Amino acid sequence: MSSNKRDGVFYTPLAMINEAINAAIKTWLYSRPMPALVRAIDPSCGDGRWLEALAALGITKLFGYDINLPDVSGKPGIYTETDTLLATHGTYDLIVGNPPWVQFCGRYAEHLEPRKDADYSARYSQFKGKQRSLQVCFLEWSVQHLAPGGLIAMIIPDSVVFRDSYRGIRERVSNTGRVHCISLGDFPGVDAPCSLMVVIQDSNAEGSGDPWINHNFSDAEKSAMAKLKAAPKPPAGMFRDCGCRAPDGPVPQWRGKDIGDGRSGEPSAWGLHSEPPPDITLVVRNTARWPIPALCPGPFKNNLIGVAHPNPAQGLLWLQSPFVQWYCYHCAPKARQRTFPQLTVRDLQCLPYSEKDDLLSMGMFDFGLNADEMTAINKWCQKNVR
Repeated sequence: MSSNKRDGVFYTPLAMINEAINAAIKTWLYSRPMPALVRAIDPSCGDGRWLEALAALGITKLFGYDINLPDVSGKPGIYTETDTLLATHGTYDLIVGNPPWVQFCGRYAEHLEPRKDADYSARYSQFKGKQRSLQVCFLEWSVQHLAPGGLIAMIIPDSVVFRDSYRGIRERVSNTGRVHCISLGDFPGVDAPCSLMVVIQDSNAEGSGDPWINHNFSDAEKSAMAKLKAAPKPPAGMFRDCGCRAPDGPVPQWRGKDIGDGRSGEPSAWGLHSEPPPDITLVVRNTARWPIPALCPGPFKNNLIGVAHPNPAQGLLWLQSPFVQWYCYHCAPKARQRTFPQLTVRDLQCLPYSEKDDLLSMGMFDFGLNADEMTAINKWCQKNVR
């Protein structure tokens, strides 16, 4: 693995920085009484490209910190090579950047020195459990150092925007100010989709850990998302990992376990030459952007998720409905990966659930959508779902 990938370092494309400036920073900056006196910092500045873009807006008080500072000679700003997360700072009016995305928990955890582990844990209340990551530390650092009326504009992985495991840091940030997110897709070197998180400091903010809805939704899409999130969910245990199938027989998988445990444990898998569990009536491809279902055993030869649906015909209609496709794509971060999009049991268990046998009843009566909301969803599906 390259040192850049290991350290979560991938420089932000200039086009993405300009998008952030046009979408959020310019309006905030020009509303300030003296824009040139704004104190701005990029706490993981890399080669200083964010600060260069801010200098072009007339900001002169620019600060850049990075633990591995490259040559920034001649670039605007005052640069310091240090571990930002452990350094002493004042407050800033504008905090920007694309902090490193590095996990210290889970299957792909990177090693963290015990001393730094203890220091991060002492400084950052959200650095715990499944939130043990650099992106969480940088987000908490940012809200700790944001001046009254200030703005944060940071690129973060969509997992922070949606995943239940990041509920704590979302609540911490939302209690600092008004939050909205703008979906950005992905960029070279990074397959995971990301969003621009914008926070405007507000001492009266009362946030929650609920997922942040992307700000670039239309009004109809925003209201549709809220209704679908509140809709009934599938019965517990409807979806389950079943393994994967190949021409020469079943290949077991151990989703949710460490690789070592998987190799030494007994898989619960069925495949091309074995019988599925009796209550499994449908299968769904695991490698997809939205549910692609089939009657069991189905034609797929890659990873499978089994569906214990009591009425297979209704199950097919429900899983292939535009409401489910649209919702799943926007709420399952790994479904938007450029390479090998993924759906998990957890993603599918969070889908809005309906037992209706026609789309109109499903949308209007089970999900409570109005005509404008259903039209917005259908238009997206007509454009994107093939």
